Amino acid sequence: MFCSQCRTKNPENSAYCFNCGQKIDIHPNLSRSPLKEESSAKTGTLKSMSAYRQTYSAMTDDQLLNLAQESETLLPEARSALNSELAKRSLGTSDVAEYADDVRRIQLSEAQQKPLAQTFNGFGTKIYGKRQFRADGSFLTTKWIVFFWIPLIPLKSLRVKDAGPGRGTVLPGWSRNYFVLSESHPDVRQVINIYMFISSFVIGTSILDFFHLGEVPAYCAFFVWACTPWILRRAEKERSSQRPNSVQRELNTDAGG
Repeated sequence: MFCSQCRTKNPENSAYCFNCGQKIDIHPNLSRSPLKEESSAKTGTLKSMSAYRQTYSAMTDDQLLNLAQESETLLPEARSALNSELAKRSLGTSDVAEYADDVRRIQLSEAQQKPLAQTFNGFGTKIYGKRQFRADGSFLTTKWIVFFWIPLIPLKSLRVKDAGPGRGTVLPGWSRNYFVLSESHPDVRQVINIYMFISSFVIGTSILDFFHLGEVPAYCAFFVWACTPWILRRAEKERSSQRPNSVQRELNTDAGG
């Protein structure tokens, strides 16, 4: 449910917008109207069309434009009634696209204002890991409880997209804000990789100290260890970029066969 004034997304059945305080129009049968439900019978199409038109006519322009983002998921009768109501209000595809851009800007603005994780002197929460890159620029990361910036307990994994630099940082690029696309239980493979990465530092330091190999080998080992995440990340991005091409080649092969 979006506020007609500031277009902030609010919890369903909210009476007032939690962002600007504007009263939200709540119309009956909006939350449980048959927008996406399959018809239980083939008869009654005209009644369904009338019900859709009545429901859509009670909606605000913003509610219609928001629903138009999901028009492909609607039943044919609902889609026809929606298009009819949009045409009646002189709202076209350009208006739908402009509304979608406004929503994305608001979401990015909210993401930039709310840090995904916070630490104080090395204690708190932090995100580590990047894998499963997609064409839209999103990737999978995991939120951790940290102690002196060392990840100890994984809380959850998130698919995020870059939302710009963080605020209040001394070094540019040191902190980033992200737009959260989805959340899930901690990704097992990512959690294991991060534990292995931390363990390799402890084991490597112990080996170097045991054999007294000197500063040069220690610096070289530390450089390789520090560059490992970057190398693995680049390899994962390369594999991700090749997957769509390989799938397309398989489809072409099947079609040709």
